[in-house]
Amino acid sequence: MPRAVWLFTHAGVDFTPFPVGFQRDSRRPRTLLDFLPNEGSLGTTEIALRETYGLIYYRIFGPK
Repeated sequence: MPRAVWLFTHAGVDFTPFPVGFQRDSRRPRTLLDFLPNEGSLGTTEIALRETYGLIYYRIFGPK
């Protein structure tokens, strides 16, 4: 979301950030297994890295 906020702000768009896409069921208690790596962790890491790369790119080459 930081990348989207930055881009919308620089485009002059008036908006309210609203996070979506949470994947955790808040009704289920956390267990030790929640803190161990699993098959979905690599995909989540890839998404986080791509967002970070995009943010860095737009900070360097994006709108001024």
